[in-house]
Amino acid sequence: MAGESLLRFLSFRAASSLPVVLAPLILSAFVRYYQTVAEHFVKFYYTAFDSIKRTNNKDDEKEVVDEGRDGLRALYRDESMLTFETVCVSGTNAIMEQLMGMPFQKVKHVQSTVDAQPTEEGGVVILVTGALMIDEEQKPMNYSQVFHLRRDGASYYVFNDIFKLVYPQ
Repeated sequence: MAGESLLRFLSFRAASSLPVVLAPLILSAFVRYYQTVAEHFVKFYYTAFDSIKRTNNKDDEKEVVDEGRDGLRALYRDESMLTFETVCVSGTNAIMEQLMGMPFQKVKHVQSTVDAQPTEEGGVVILVTGALMIDEEQKPMNYSQVFHLRRDGASYYVFNDIFKLVYPQ
């Protein structure tokens, strides 16, 4: 009888400590998932941002080969907000106007770090640091950018986007 009680006690202790043992593994997988989402998003975002809209002329018809920055439109919603340096705008049209109206033709972002954390309701906050080259400039400019992605069904959209150049002191 005593042996049976001890066995039940040990079984209970093992079962109740199982989540404690698995917690670091679950947390690690959880963080890796959001980090992977962030890395895929950042790759897509900067590839589109850095590309130039190109078309092919076939029999006097223009076929869009690469949408360039305009391809980012699908990432924003009417409730989305963008702060670019000191300019703050909201809504898809205003954000796209800001992104398309940049005073440079060519840009190349090189990410140094991409960090992510989960937010409420399955969202993701992403911090990117890196350097960018504009037009034919040979001196890179450091930047940081924060994205807050919100769930939209099975995908995400950009709810907040904050971009800042980091000037040397």
